[in-house]
Formats: sequence, C-alpha cells, structure tokens
Amino acid sequence: LGFDAYTLELDGGYISTISGKKIAHTYDRKKKKIDEKGFQINPDDTLVFVRGSITTRYAWLDTVTQLERAGFCCINSRHCFEVCHDKYRTMLFLAEAGLRQPKTVLIAHKNESTKAFEELGSNYPVILKTVTGSHGVGVLFIESEKNLVATVQILYKLD
Repeated sequence: LGFDAYTLELDGGYISTISGKKIAHTYDRKKKKIDEKGFQINPDDTLVFVRGSITTRYAWLDTVTQLERAGFCCINSRHCFEVCHDKYRTMLFLAEAGLRQPKTVLIAHKNESTKAFEELGSNYPVILKTVTGSHGVGVLFIESEKNLVATVQILYKLD
C-alpha cells in the first residue's frame, strides 16, 4: 500500500525527542543493539498499533502513555490494555455498556470470602476467578465454603 512501517520492540526500545521531532528507536534482537538512527514519527501521519501483552511491565505501558499524550493514535490504548488485563474491570466495563454479566462480587480481603459469597446470593458450586490470567488460567470451580475459604487464602498468599 506504500506505507512506511517500523516495528518498535518495547523491550529495549524507546522514544526520543531530537530537535522537537519524535524518533522511535527499537532494539534489534538479531544484532543485539539499539537502532540509534530510529524512525521519525509524527502524530499527523503515524498510527501506532500496540500488540502483545504489554501489561507485564509498567515501562511498556508508560511508552504507550507517552505516545498518547504526544497526540499519537494508539490502537489499542493504555486504557484498553488495563481494562482487558483485569477480569473485574472488564466485567464492569461490559456491564456499563449494557451487556449482561454473571453475578459478580470482589473478594477484597482473604478473610472476607464467606461474606462475599453471601453477598453473591448464590449456591455452590460457583466459579472463582483471579483478577488476571487468560486462556482459562485463574478460573476455579468451587464446590463448598471450606473449598472457597482455603482457595482464597492460598491465592492471597501467592499474590
């Protein structure tokens, strides 16, 4: 299509400002060094596609914030990554958009699991999810109060 493209690896890459111009510098894994020349980017003609799981490092999220604040259109935005990374926030976001969600309560403290279950107003078995995780990781089938209390205590100990 005739568009210039530049892949900025966030692990080792960075954005600099030289003479008022934004330059993206990536880390070349094959050469094991930073591309010092970089690629000039401008909010008027640059679209930033943010790919991958950038939520594992705040510095990567902060790079997206830096670009957004400089006027760049980032797909996906930092807000999008933060909502999608957190199952509870995703549920709230979808509910606000009018999409039906299962009854959900947040267990805010390891000793509050029984109280949270009562607030849920449900019967066992229930599904317990960690706030993070994907592809079925952090999804637990809870069959009893004893199972709930023990599981929540373990999860809080590991957190």
